[in-house]
Amino acid sequence: MINSERLTLRDIKEQDSTLLKETLLDENIMKYIPIPISEPSQIEKLLTSLIEAQSLEVRKNYFLVIEEIDSNQPIGTITAKIISGEIQNGIAVLGYTLLEKYWGKGYATEATKAFVSYGLNELKLHRIEASSVPENGSSEKVLKKVGMKYEGTKRKSLNINGIWYDELLYGILRKDISANL
Repeated sequence: MINSERLTLRDIKEQDSTLLKETLLDENIMKYIPIPISEPSQIEKLLTSLIEAQSLEVRKNYFLVIEEIDSNQPIGTITAKIISGEIQNGIAVLGYTLLEKYWGKGYATEATKAFVSYGLNELKLHRIEASSVPENGSSEKVLKKVGMKYEGTKRKSLNINGIWYDELLYGILRKDISANL
């Protein structure tokens, strides 16, 4: 469990199927996220696999629920997948979703900052990277606010629902972290 001022990031549980359905089946939330899930039955299978992955001896996938501390309400998810190397000194790709009614309140930044700090300081990852599309300026702002640096653009590399998007690449290294993370 990872805590910040207003949020707890915790492992996903069976009870979180409603949150997954609310996020993964919402067209506005998923507009720029290339996850091809369109049926509730797919979500149940995903939930089962995510819960099983939490108990692996060497954990390479983190799918955490963002929960508001004051209300104990799940408000979104944050994910990190170790894509290179062992966890210590490895590289992780980060992503997040947030229910629409929580947009614009700083929750995505707070949750992302908390996980980046955890990943670099506790897991000792070498690097955390994330991407956004130019059309999703809010997500790009989150990445900048948590200290990630713009590293380049992969032109028309992300196909979401048949539309090709440029992918803006961001990253942060453990050596780059500051005292505020």
